[in-house]
Amino acid sequence: MPEGKLQDSKDANGHQWVLLERGKYVLQVGYANEKGSPAQMDTYIKQYTTNAKITETGRKAIEVNGLKGTEVTGVMSPTPGAKISARLRIFLTKDRIYFVAALLPSPAANGIADQFFKSFKTK
Repeated sequence: MPEGKLQDSKDANGHQWVLLERGKYVLQVGYANEKGSPAQMDTYIKQYTTNAKITETGRKAIEVNGLKGTEVTGVMSPTPGAKISARLRIFLTKDRIYFVAALLPSPAANGIADQFFKSFKTK
């Protein structure tokens, strides 16, 4: 894992870990205890992008270790003139929705996001 402050939160609906390195990146991974369906995928993406105030700029189907998912890219502007790129990967299983996200204030942090995304194994 990259350096940063780790925040861990869990409730009956799921579990989320957030790794924050101020000014460099925010990395998230977690799951929601919901049945995975195409309708849930779209609902979850809309919830995440709306709550984080991300404007979606792209979406593509992906597959990691045989598990199909969706990668969403976008931008957010937390303050006037500031732009943060966002990458979100979502995977569905019969009983959970898994997500991995990277919020990056500079394109130079893309390597960190790639390394973070590649560090997860799915079964």
